[in-house]
Amino acid sequence: MRALVALVRAMRAERPDVVVTRGYNAEALGRIAAALTRVPRAVVWVHNATDITPRGRVRPVVDRLLEPVTSAYYGVAHAQRPYLVDHLGHPAEKVEIIHNGVDPTLFTPGRLPGP
Repeated sequence: MRALVALVRAMRAERPDVVVTRGYNAEALGRIAAALTRVPRAVVWVHNATDITPRGRVRPVVDRLLEPVTSAYYGVAHAQRPYLVDHLGHPAEKVEIIHNGVDPTLFTPGRLPGP
């Protein structure tokens, strides 16, 4: 509860345009705080394509309740789409993929940065 109150205070002070969350506690508390403070967009950023341990009964309920206040679910690879949509049940139209990485063509091979 203290974390939620702190997040609400911070969001009221900063007035962000978007809240990006990653990890279960952050996803739940961040989206609740964003909804309470009327942040225009709240997104969930996912880096995994499976669960190491099975999810309990509460998490799917929390996700379902927070889905209407969630603007998007971002993954980092197209292989995550089935996990996000079929396994977790997130709406396909809200799932976006933004790849991690650096474009190697932007760098000269063998040249080290610096003076």
